[in-house]
Amino acid sequence: VNDKYVIQKSIGKGAFSNCYLASEVPEENESIDSNKKLVLKVSSKPEFEFYNEFVVSSSLEDSPQLLNYKEHSSFIDESEERKYEYLVADFMPNGSMFDYVSNNGFDEDCARFMFKSILKGLESMHENGYAHLDIKLG
Repeated sequence: VNDKYVIQKSIGKGAFSNCYLASEVPEENESIDSNKKLVLKVSSKPEFEFYNEFVVSSSLEDSPQLLNYKEHSSFIDESEERKYEYLVADFMPNGSMFDYVSNNGFDEDCARFMFKSILKGLESMHENGYAHLDIKLG
């Protein structure tokens, strides 16, 4: 994507976007495996909607409970004659909260900790004038 990232595999698909495990294109003396793992969220939905997600994330970057995107950009797939938007974020190896709970479960103390963290993230969003509108485990 724009000669900056190497897509390694698909890791998720939603109604409006696809997510891919990726890494930055390595320098001459580096291997792909030595680079930090990233997630590319790619969408063909209208640019302003995807960009808005990036702007909101960027404005909340001081909130450690929230995922922050590192970059927003676009590319044109000439074979499909479509413009795609993408967001870049750190890869979270344990997957979504749903994946974690399904695979590991957790006790009441862990559930309480997770719930408080989620509420702190939502509180930070609300304090900055944003509402999430799509809270889910998966």
